[in-house]
Amino acid sequence: MKKITLASIALMSTVLLSGCSSSNQGGQNSLVECYGVSKQGPDVPLMMTKGMCDKLPYTKQVKADANDYVECYGVAAKSMNDCATNSSACGGSANVDRAANAWIAIPKGVCANLQGAVVGQLAGKAKKSGSSAS
Repeated sequence: MKKITLASIALMSTVLLSGCSSSNQGGQNSLVECYGVSKQGPDVPLMMTKGMCDKLPYTKQVKADANDYVECYGVAAKSMNDCATNSSACGGSANVDRAANAWIAIPKGVCANLQGAVVGQLAGKAKKSGSSAS
């Protein structure tokens, strides 16, 4: 069973947000999702620098990009949601852990591996498909 703790999510999000500067892009200090090293299984990524992942045998890397962030529903800890929910007007106001309508912004690849998570799209992000809603 693939499972990442909420504390791990918060730590990864903090590390990702602090490492997404344009001066870091493409270098050994850029962040990647590194597969094949987690104790939770080969399909569960760990966030680390590209240089660190390069040094580990039998790993696969996926570039972590600020544009890859999604609204990840159903995983936020109590009072740790990023934005408003259907029943509250502001972030940090979720009344229970893992509220279905509360979300946090994390990389899509991380969200997809969390038990009970539902991947959404960040408001304000342009959809990549050519269709438009009317």
